[in-house]
Amino acid sequence: MNAYKINKHIICADVLDEAKAFFRNEVGEPLPDHVEEMGWECEVPCESGENKTIRDIINRVMDERNDWLRMGVPCALHDPFIIAKLP
Repeated sequence: MNAYKINKHIICADVLDEAKAFFRNEVGEPLPDHVEEMGWECEVPCESGENKTIRDIINRVMDERNDWLRMGVPCALHDPFIIAKLP
Protein backbone atom coordinates (compact mmCIF):
# COMPACT_ATOMS: atom_id res chain seq x y z
CA MET A 1 0.00 0.00 0.00
CA ASN A 2 1.05 3.59 -0.63
CA ALA A 3 0.30 6.87 1.13
CA TYR A 4 -0.94 9.94 -0.71
CA LYS A 5 -1.34 13.50 0.62
CA ILE A 6 -4.61 14.91 -0.70
CA ASN A 7 -5.30 18.38 0.70
CA LYS A 8 -4.81 17.95 4.47
CA HIS A 9 -5.52 14.20 4.48
CA ILE A 10 -3.07 11.36 4.08
CA ILE A 11 -4.84 8.43 2.45
CA CYS A 12 -3.47 4.90 2.26
CA ALA A 13 -4.43 2.93 -0.87
CA ASP A 14 -2.93 0.45 -3.32
CA VAL A 15 -3.00 2.93 -6.21
CA LEU A 16 -3.58 6.66 -6.67
CA ASP A 17 -6.97 6.22 -8.38
CA GLU A 18 -8.29 4.31 -5.35
CA ALA A 19 -7.02 7.06 -3.04
CA LYS A 20 -8.72 9.74 -5.13
CA ALA A 21 -12.04 7.84 -5.24
CA PHE A 22 -11.88 7.24 -1.48
CA PHE A 23 -11.16 10.92 -0.86
CA ARG A 24 -14.09 12.04 -3.04
CA ASN A 25 -16.51 9.56 -1.41
CA GLU A 26 -15.42 9.78 2.23
CA VAL A 27 -14.07 13.32 2.66
CA GLY A 28 -16.29 14.98 0.08
CA GLU A 29 -13.90 17.79 -0.83
CA PRO A 30 -12.84 18.63 -4.38
CA LEU A 31 -9.63 16.97 -5.54
CA PRO A 32 -6.58 19.24 -5.80
CA ASP A 33 -4.55 19.51 -9.00
CA HIS A 34 -1.53 17.89 -7.34
CA VAL A 35 -1.45 14.77 -5.15
CA GLU A 36 1.82 14.00 -3.39
CA GLU A 37 2.97 10.44 -2.69
CA MET A 38 4.36 10.24 0.83
CA GLY A 39 7.33 8.16 1.93
CA TRP A 40 6.81 5.38 4.46
CA GLU A 41 9.28 6.96 6.88
CA CYS A 42 7.43 10.31 7.11
CA GLU A 43 6.09 11.00 10.58
CA VAL A 44 2.51 12.16 10.98
CA PRO A 45 0.43 13.11 14.04
CA CYS A 46 -1.82 10.39 15.49
CA GLU A 47 -5.06 10.73 17.41
CA SER A 48 -3.14 9.89 20.60
CA GLY A 49 -1.11 13.09 20.17
CA GLU A 50 2.19 11.40 19.34
CA ASN A 51 3.89 11.17 15.96
CA LYS A 52 4.31 7.84 14.16
CA THR A 53 5.72 6.86 10.81
CA ILE A 54 3.37 6.08 7.98
CA ARG A 55 4.88 2.58 7.93
CA ASP A 56 3.92 2.00 11.59
CA ILE A 57 0.33 3.15 10.99
CA ILE A 58 -0.11 1.04 7.86
CA ASN A 59 1.33 -2.01 9.61
CA ARG A 60 -0.99 -1.55 12.59
CA VAL A 61 -4.08 -1.27 10.40
CA MET A 62 -3.06 -4.26 8.28
CA ASP A 63 -2.44 -6.32 11.44
CA GLU A 64 -5.90 -5.37 12.77
CA ARG A 65 -7.52 -6.37 9.47
CA ASN A 66 -5.61 -9.66 9.41
CA ASP A 67 -6.82 -10.37 12.96
CA TRP A 68 -10.42 -9.94 11.79
CA LEU A 69 -9.81 -12.30 8.88
CA ARG A 70 -8.23 -14.93 11.17
CA MET A 71 -11.33 -14.76 13.39
CA GLY A 72 -13.49 -15.45 10.34
CA VAL A 73 -14.96 -11.96 10.15
CA PRO A 74 -15.15 -10.70 6.54
CA CYS A 75 -12.81 -7.76 6.07
CA ALA A 76 -11.42 -6.13 2.94
CA LEU A 77 -7.69 -6.24 3.60
CA HIS A 78 -6.67 -3.66 1.00
CA ASP A 79 -9.46 -1.10 1.28
CA PRO A 80 -8.17 2.50 1.43
CA PHE A 81 -8.19 4.36 4.75
CA ILE A 82 -7.22 7.73 6.21
CA ILE A 83 -3.84 7.64 7.94
CA ALA A 84 -3.93 11.16 9.32
CA LYS A 85 -5.41 14.62 8.94
CA LEU A 86 -2.74 17.28 9.02
CA PRO A 87 -3.31 20.59 10.84
